[in-house]
Amino acid sequence: MRILKSVRQPGRHGSYHVTPLFVEDGHCFAQCADGSVLRIIDLELAGQRLEPLNIETALGPHPLPLHSEPLV
Repeated sequence: MRILKSVRQPGRHGSYHVTPLFVEDGHCFAQCADGSVLRIIDLELAGQRLEPLNIETALGPHPLPLHSEPLV
């Protein structure tokens, strides 16, 4: 999965204990490690761009924990 475009959500803080990708009201969001939230505008999964309405279908209705590895 690659996030191609996101927008900050000023003043919004996530409530999860992990850093997940989640869908709310038909929009996809990612909670960052510092608790801030990004709205995902453009997402690619397995080499295919997902339309916003198809993100929940592809990822499921539950928060998806994001794992990150340090860049070297």
